[in-house]
Amino acid sequence: MASNPLIVSPVAVFGSTRIATAKSCFRRDFHFHFLLRSCFSFRKFSCLTEKTLNYDFDRRLCRDWSNPTFKVSCDLSCFQVKDVSYRPPGTQTNLLNGVNISLPEKSFGLIFGRSGSGKTTLLQLIAGLSKPTSGSIYIQRYGNDGKALQSSEELTAEKVGIVFQFPERYFVADSVLEEVIFGWPRQRGGLQLKELLASKLQKAIISVGMQGIPLDKDPHSLSGGYKRRLALAIQLVQIPDLLILDEPLAGLDWKARADVVKLLKQLKKELTLLVVSHDLKELAPLVDRSWKMEIGGVLNEEPLPAC
Repeated sequence: MASNPLIVSPVAVFGSTRIATAKSCFRRDFHFHFLLRSCFSFRKFSCLTEKTLNYDFDRRLCRDWSNPTFKVSCDLSCFQVKDVSYRPPGTQTNLLNGVNISLPEKSFGLIFGRSGSGKTTLLQLIAGLSKPTSGSIYIQRYGNDGKALQSSEELTAEKVGIVFQFPERYFVADSVLEEVIFGWPRQRGGLQLKELLASKLQKAIISVGMQGIPLDKDPHSLSGGYKRRLALAIQLVQIPDLLILDEPLAGLDWKARADVVKLLKQLKKELTLLVVSHDLKELAPLVDRSWKMEIGGVLNEEPLPAC
C-alpha cells in the first residue's frame, strides 16, 4: 500500500510548531527555571494559583493580569483561503481543488464531511506543514467601511496554532511545565524577556483552566480532558492569530467533551478558531460559519445539517 505523503511524523510536527529538537529540549533548563522563580517569587512553583500569579505580576509589572486573555493583532481582520489546490509531490491527483474560506477574526469556523475527503490535509496546509500547489492563504485587514486597508499579509506558520487529533500521543516531556515550554528560546536574556515568557506561560495556563495542576506533574498521567487543555495551552502560549483543531472531542467521555466545548466557547471571544469535527451537535452552538468537504477535496460553504 502506498504511503500517504501527508502523514506527519512527531519530529515533523514538533519541528513546525514548537521549533526544537527532542534531544536538546529533554535536558532540564535551569536557566528557565530561574526565570520562573525570579518572576513568580515563590520557592516552589509546582502549583500555580491565579491569585498568586496575578498578585506577583501586578506588583512587578504594574499591569492588570486578572483577565489573562489573548488579543488578535487587528480589530478588523479576516483569515482567507483563496483558490487553494494541493497535489502531493510525485502524484497526478489533487487532494484539494479550488478551496475558498473566509473567516472573520474572533469567529468559529467548522469544517465537516466524510473521512478521507481532505479536511485534515487542508488544516496541515493552513498550519504551514505543507505548501499549496496553487492558491494563497493570508490575512486581510479591513476598515470600518469594509474596504481593505492594505495589501494582504501572508499567514505564516508562526501565526498559527494547531492541535492535532489525539494530541496527547505527541507529548514528549516529563512534566507539564517542560511540555508547555518545549521549544522556547534557550538563550540568556534580561528581566524583560523573563517577564514576557513567564507572563505568556501564566496566561496560557489560566486560560485553559489548569492553574490548579502542579507544573511538575507527568502530562501522561492527566485525565483525557486535561490532556486536551494542556495541548491547547501549548499553542496558546505562542499567542497565535489563528487556532485550528482537528477533532478536538475525539476519544473523550461526556464530561470531558462538555468541558472542552465550554473552553472553546471562552477562547472564541479572543481568538479565531477553525475546527474539523464530526461532532456537529455539540459544537453547533459555537459555529459562525461552516463548510462541507466533499470527496475529491471540494469545499462548499453550507449550514450544518440538522442533528
